[in-house]
Amino acid sequence: MMVVDGCFIVELFRKATNEVPIGADDPVFNTAWMQSALNKDLFLLENQLPWKVIDCLFHCTKEKDKPKSNHLLLLALKFFEIDAFNQDPHANRLLETKHLLDGIRNSLLASVPRSRN
Repeated sequence: MMVVDGCFIVELFRKATNEVPIGADDPVFNTAWMQSALNKDLFLLENQLPWKVIDCLFHCTKEKDKPKSNHLLLLALKFFEIDAFNQDPHANRLLETKHLLDGIRNSLLASVPRSRN
């Protein structure tokens, strides 16, 4: 079940950021309430998949003939529109990510300037 859910999440992020075209009959992107419901559902702690599973699926499904794809966390940040928090998330900071919610949290924490003591 984690593989099926992980594939759905990877494809969802790719379509949301236009890395993969969205079909005219795609129910996720052509149903008014679906994206909002998915945003809320993917933020729930009980729905978190291990990041290693999603990342592995992301790398296994990259097309070899396409230019280098965005980092998975960048796709997730674009999907969730994290800039709505009036912060500039940084996905380039190397922190161990446990799951999607943790990755978003880490990117937001990385955007907060550290105080000097």
